[in-house]
Amino acid sequence: MKKCNIHKDVVTNIVHVCKVTSLLYFVLSVFLASTATARARVDIVVFDYVSEAGLDQPWAALALTDYSIKLINRTGSYRAMPREQLRRLANRWNRGKKVSLSFETKDALRQFLGASALIEGRLEQTRTGFSFIGTLINPDTGIIDDISFNIKKFSIAEAQTLLARNISAAIDVKLPEPDDVSIVGTDNNEAYVKYWKALYAYENNETQKALILARESESSDENYIEPSILIGRIYLEKTELSKAEAKFKSVAETAPSDPRAYFWSGFTDFLSRKYGAAEHQLKKAIDIDSGNPEYYHQLGLLYSKTFEYSKAVDIFLTAVDIDPSLAETWYEIAAIYSRMKKGTEAVEYAGKAVEWGGRPMIVRLKNDSDFGWLSDNPKFLWILKSE
Repeated sequence: MKKCNIHKDVVTNIVHVCKVTSLLYFVLSVFLASTATARARVDIVVFDYVSEAGLDQPWAALALTDYSIKLINRTGSYRAMPREQLRRLANRWNRGKKVSLSFETKDALRQFLGASALIEGRLEQTRTGFSFIGTLINPDTGIIDDISFNIKKFSIAEAQTLLARNISAAIDVKLPEPDDVSIVGTDNNEAYVKYWKALYAYENNETQKALILARESESSDENYIEPSILIGRIYLEKTELSKAEAKFKSVAETAPSDPRAYFWSGFTDFLSRKYGAAEHQLKKAIDIDSGNPEYYHQLGLLYSKTFEYSKAVDIFLTAVDIDPSLAETWYEIAAIYSRMKKGTEAVEYAGKAVEWGGRPMIVRLKNDSDFGWLSDNPKFLWILKSE
């Protein structure tokens, strides 16, 4: 990576952050040592770009985030975690709180994932046009690369071209053409823009607006699977399971190598109590993407539901081996052992759930009848008082 001229105060602040969080990094290294073989490699962590207040195209910040990730993954030299997976991981670290991640938290996540660098940025509207202010940072070396750019009139295609050029210079690797369909998913600009507008609406709890925009996107390009997946997820939220099932199966036919279609099909079948079909679909998702812990978690829930506890525990342990921050998974393991009246194991994994999930896990443990028989267990009581 090439070092660029950034104000020395920025470097000083980053060095300070590294010192402040060094103890946290040491603790995380214990987990990294045990999960390095299971977790997919991550070299660069791209956090959601921020759209400043008053921006006419706030959806563009999300689109450019996803574009950066897919661009990096196409290099063959570097690997970035998919946006949706990173969002869920960051949400767990924030314990569900709707607050922006501090730089300290972002860098702790980078260390946790074993990445060497992180990218952050923001998109804002100025008097002369639009500005993207972004940096690629390696806190371990203090090297910071500026990937910012300015454009007079906003165009997602121009923004992608400039961002690709700057990321390419920062990591010193030739990148694919900015308009490569395999990166953006469609050659139809209208479909692309409407999808990202739909996703922005969906993530801001405007579900009906998101559904309308996603349908328009899908109509513009029936082979563009992103709006179809979003429509299926909205159907799930509306508990329109038959519609969701049909949509996800259609996606699987269009893109048979995409694990998300099988995962969401399996999840839909699980909700419909079609456990055999759900198991088949979830296993197909895992076959394609064996490094996604949430796929294992859902399969573990299925086995737990069908009382195949030994299988469930094995699958859940695979999930937390990949990502130990899955408090919900630790909790499910504890619940299984508690139902089996194995107190030592139940208490051990309940402690893991609280370690990663904090107070919400304590509240669940207190209110879950599966753990009622442990009410006089000193170690369990100590966990409940560990807030």
